[in-house]
Amino acid sequence: MRKSQRLLDIWLYINQKKNFTAQEVANYFDISVRTVFRDLDDLSAMGVPIYSEVGRNGGFSILDNTVLPPITFSEEEIASIFFTYQALKYYQDIPYQAQIDIVRNKLLEQVSKQFKEKLLSMENYISMWSPLRQEKNTYLRDIFHASIEKQPLVLQYDSKEGIREFIVIPIGIYSYNGFWYFPAWYMKKQTYRLFRVDRVQQISYVEDQIEVPKDLWNLTQWQRSIKKHEMEQSIVIKVTREGYRNITNPWLLKGNTEWTTDCTSATITATCPHSQLKFVVPDIFKLGVEAKVISPKSVQDELLARAKQVKALYE
Repeated sequence: MRKSQRLLDIWLYINQKKNFTAQEVANYFDISVRTVFRDLDDLSAMGVPIYSEVGRNGGFSILDNTVLPPITFSEEEIASIFFTYQALKYYQDIPYQAQIDIVRNKLLEQVSKQFKEKLLSMENYISMWSPLRQEKNTYLRDIFHASIEKQPLVLQYDSKEGIREFIVIPIGIYSYNGFWYFPAWYMKKQTYRLFRVDRVQQISYVEDQIEVPKDLWNLTQWQRSIKKHEMEQSIVIKVTREGYRNITNPWLLKGNTEWTTDCTSATITATCPHSQLKFVVPDIFKLGVEAKVISPKSVQDELLARAKQVKALYE
């Protein structure tokens, strides 16, 4: 093994151990103790904070260090990082925007001119588009950190009823259709509630540490288990070819689709939990004359009521 590679490997090893002896390092890497001492001296000269401890149980320790050892990447690995960067660049706000730009520029500085040109040209051939929203997510990073730390927050939130105060514990963030959302444990009601980040007007921190029942991943599994036992509603809808192309609702997209012989229209039979109807009906309404609900009548009535409201608006 080349010395440069061995130094990096030792750096990674002791960074995990924090406290270690020269003999432990020698045994792990199958080298002499004398070689270990020389390598530790070299690492100290490079700025790695290694300190020796004297005494019967002495050895070495490494201070908590947020700087990682140098990491090497293959061209394929670097390309995959740029692919991920490309997927994020269309979001107006992300929790670590500045840091992502710094990482990108550091990688570009380390590669050859030819490979650099290849990486930059990726932007001309791939796009992970997300709707561009004008709303600012001022507290996105704060809410993300609060989710990790299980930190209770006091929100001044722009709700349907106006600016309201909520004391919540965020449990994660996610993006959908260009907006950032965060589910949170709502202290007053002792239940989960979904919030939109751009509607948060102000936050303050609560000193008390409160145990939150779930994190984002476990909440998702819990919600899925509930939906499995929730009463479902069957919906039959006939759509034109253009209407089918415009469907965005996931419950409709998962339905069974049967096309006519000339492929000009299709009949979709879908099921969804009753709690999701309030999202499915507006999505069907957006399809306009390109879609017609065959059943159930309750959905037909809801669409008619919406159509009457639009008609009354122009009358």
